[in-house]
Amino acid sequence: MKYFLTFFIQLILIFNGSAQEFRWGISSSLGVSEMVIPLAENMDHVLKPSYGLGVLSETKLTEHLNARIGLRYTRKGTQKNFQYWDGFRDITTGQQTFKLSFVEVPIAFSLDFGDDNGFILTGGIYYGQALSGKSVHKDSGDPETSQSIVFGSAYNPGEPGFQMKGSDFGYIALIGYKLDDVIVDLGVNASISTVRPDNHPTDKYEWRHTVLKLNVTYFFH
Repeated sequence: MKYFLTFFIQLILIFNGSAQEFRWGISSSLGVSEMVIPLAENMDHVLKPSYGLGVLSETKLTEHLNARIGLRYTRKGTQKNFQYWDGFRDITTGQQTFKLSFVEVPIAFSLDFGDDNGFILTGGIYYGQALSGKSVHKDSGDPETSQSIVFGSAYNPGEPGFQMKGSDFGYIALIGYKLDDVIVDLGVNASISTVRPDNHPTDKYEWRHTVLKLNVTYFFH
């Protein structure tokens, strides 16, 4: 985490040092998330609420092009429902829910088409580091069980419990509207890297986060 924050501060200094105009803001988001895997015949996805809160800086590069970098807390997850076919109908036999929190650094460029007001297109990347996570499992007729998620770069057979990669790297794609110092945009954050160890012995699916969210950012003068 120390190196993560140091990297963020160094980027801010670089952006600020080359800025024609530089401003800070507070950004919040609300949306839905899932961890996408190739669907098995007996599994479906359920979207879970996602929210985030952080700070965002914006550097004006040209008249209509801006660079953004931020630091945010993001809560996201997913739910998997398991079903089987008994010859007559589908029966849901259980579900597994994942609740995770990350600290993320988004780096993006925005293109606007007006002066103080107008539409904005934003694209970029983000890097996240896991803070905490919990897996909750429930089978029909059985009590609910939960366990903490263990984060690591690779699967460790000696470590009990559910394991997942602690880093998350992905892309940002947004369309929005700015009104003076307020920007409202809607879009997606989606993983490029997998968030589940590829060498897990019982599950070789490539898990990736996908978050659809609405962002509201207020910039200070």
